[in-house]
Amino acid sequence: MAATLAGTRLTAEHRSAQLALRAITLRQVLQVWPAFDTEHAGRSWPPVENALLAIIGQRRADSTSLAAGYFEAFRAAERIGGTATPILSAFDAEAMARARTSLQVTGYVTTERLTALKRPAPSRTALVRVSGAVTRHVLDGGRETLLASVRDDPRALGWERVTSAEPCNFCAMLASRGAVYAATTGTFQSHDHCGCVLEPKFGRR
Repeated sequence: MAATLAGTRLTAEHRSAQLALRAITLRQVLQVWPAFDTEHAGRSWPPVENALLAIIGQRRADSTSLAAGYFEAFRAAERIGGTATPILSAFDAEAMARARTSLQVTGYVTTERLTALKRPAPSRTALVRVSGAVTRHVLDGGRETLLASVRDDPRALGWERVTSAEPCNFCAMLASRGAVYAATTGTFQSHDHCGCVLEPKFGRR
């Protein structure tokens, strides 16, 4: 929990900004999705996948930028001395490979499997799953930026998970632990459709 009211407000605003970015991302996914022809999935999927990866790259950079600005503003609001430069998360080859795998599993593989099982509306189910994967990889840009920034800041003790008012059981369980995540904690456990962010915790070492 933030030590100041200003810090609390900034965290709420940051989460709202990330969710607004998620909404923009979803609109872009909806624009791309009609190009996926489930009757010719093997042929139509690759260009759709590439378009989705481009969306992730673009919007992930936006998420990263939002997180960097929040980190600096939150640090100032909490009256932490000295300076700290945010560490920006990159959409590098490894991150792109993870995103590509997620898209293939939630999109192409899901559609082919449901079609083989003769399930109704396989494309609709795949769209929901792909949307969750895309937005997770986008918002992970901001989450990873904050993780790296906390890890690099000698005044940062750790961080805590901030959820919606009605989080899923998984996120509620992790958030209930409070600010127990050390600065050296390496990952933020997010899932597809996840809307959680993290809030840094500062103090004296």
